[in-house]
Amino acid sequence: MNDYYLWNSRASFYDINGTLHFNLPKNIISISNYLCNDAFKFASEVRYNYGSELLSVNWNNIIRPNLISYLTLSYSNYHVIKDNINNAFMQSRIESGIRYTGLKYRIKYTGIQHHTIDGGINLVNYFVHPGERTPLDTGSLIIPASLKNEKAYEGAIFLNDEYEVNNYLIFNTGLRISGYQKAGSGMIFGFEPRLSTRIKINDRSSVKMSYNRDLQYISMISLSLISTPGDIWKLANSNIKPLIANQFALGYYRNFINNTIETSVEAYYKSISNIIEYKDGAVLEMNPDLENELLNANGINYGIEFSLKRNSGKIDGWISYTYSRSLRKVTDHDQGKIISNNNYFPSSYDKPHDFTIVANWHANRRLQFSANFTYSTGIPITLPEYKYSTSGEIMVVFSRRNEYRIPDYHRLDLTVSLDESLRIKKKWKGYWSFSLLNVYGRKNPYSVYYKKEDPGEYNNFNRFNLYKLYLIGKPMPILNYSFVF
Repeated sequence: MNDYYLWNSRASFYDINGTLHFNLPKNIISISNYLCNDAFKFASEVRYNYGSELLSVNWNNIIRPNLISYLTLSYSNYHVIKDNINNAFMQSRIESGIRYTGLKYRIKYTGIQHHTIDGGINLVNYFVHPGERTPLDTGSLIIPASLKNEKAYEGAIFLNDEYEVNNYLIFNTGLRISGYQKAGSGMIFGFEPRLSTRIKINDRSSVKMSYNRDLQYISMISLSLISTPGDIWKLANSNIKPLIANQFALGYYRNFINNTIETSVEAYYKSISNIIEYKDGAVLEMNPDLENELLNANGINYGIEFSLKRNSGKIDGWISYTYSRSLRKVTDHDQGKIISNNNYFPSSYDKPHDFTIVANWHANRRLQFSANFTYSTGIPITLPEYKYSTSGEIMVVFSRRNEYRIPDYHRLDLTVSLDESLRIKKKWKGYWSFSLLNVYGRKNPYSVYYKKEDPGEYNNFNRFNLYKLYLIGKPMPILNYSFVF
C-alpha cells in the first residue's frame, strides 16, 4: 500500500491487570490493579504516549445477617505525553494528566420488613495537571511554558430505600447531597434526588419508570470530534458551573416462550445544563486564559431502544436498535460567541441510528461460532465550505458547528472458539479462539480533519487538504489462547 502516512505511522500498547481475593470469616477483601500504556506516532506529525494506573481495595464486612458494610478505596492516575514533530524548528513536548483518589463507605440494612436501606459517604480528591510544554530538543525554538495545576475536593452523603409494597410493585427512592470546593473558589452544594418504580404486570411482563438528577464537577473539553489523549479536563469553579443532568426514563419488558426470549422497549429524555462548549476558532491547548474561550451551553438528549434477546438453545444472541439524539445550544448575543445562530446543533456524541446483531451457534459443549454486526450513523463534524484569497493569503470559511457527518460506521466480525476441557479434575484448562475482524474490509473513518501544509508530492501540491483517518481498514485475524491452572 503506497500511503505516506500509513508507512510512517507506528502504534503499540500493553495492559497488565491482577486481582487478589481473601475470603475470611464474615469478611471478603479484594485488591485490584490495572496498568496500561499506549504509544502512537502519526507519520511526521505528532507522537502520543499515554497510560493509566488504577488501584482499588474493597472490604465487605458482614456485621450481622441483616447488616453489611462496604468500604472501597480507589486511586487513578492518567498521564499523557504529546510530541509535536511536524516542524523541525518548533518541535515540542506537552505533558498533562489527571489524578483521582476516592473513598466510599456504605452500609446495607435489611432488618425492616419490605425495605432495603442503603446509605453512606463518598470522598473524592481531584488533581489536574493541565499541561507543561518544553522544547523537544536543543534545536527547537519553543519557549517553555507551564499552566497552573488545579485541585479540588468533593464529599457526599447518600441514602436509598427500596420498598417492596407487594409482589407486583417496588419503589426505590434516594437522595445524594454533595459538597465541592476547588482551591481558591467557594463551596458548591449539590442536591441529587432519584426515584424509580417497577410494576410487575404478570410473570412475563413489567413496566419500569425512573427519574434521577446528577451533578458532575469535572468536564472534558475535546480538541476534535472524537476523544483523544490530548483532551482537556476542567474542574468546576466560580466561573464554570457543575454540569447538571435531569433524566426521565420509561421501559416496557416482556418475555416469551418460558422466558427464553426477552424483549424490551425503553425511552428516555435528559436535559443538561452548564455544558462546556468553546468559541469558533478557539485556541484550547496550553492556553493560560482558557476560560475566555469557553461558552456555557444547554443540551437535550432523547431516544428509544428496542431489544430482542434469545438466551437458551443451540442458537442464541440478541438484536438491538436505538434511535437517539444529542443536541446542544449556546445562547449568547455577543459577536464571536454565537454558535449556529443560537439554534440547537448536534453534539459530537449525536448518532441517531445504532443497530447491533449478535448470533452464537453452540455446535457442541465446547465448540462455538459467533457473528457480530454493528452499524451506527457517522458522528457530526465541522468542515470547510469554501476558501478565498485576500492580501495574498488564502482564507478558509467553515460550516456551522457539526453541520456535516463522517461516513456511517458498519462492521462484521466472526469468531470460532473452543472452550476449556470438560474434565473437572484437570489442573490446566485452556481456551482457544480465532476471530476475523472487519470481514469485508470496511474502511470506517475514525476521524476526518482539515489542515494547512506545505505543498508537496505527498499531498498533490495542495496547500489545504482534507484527511480521513481509519483504523482496521482491512480484515484482521486474531488468534487468542487463555488458560487457568
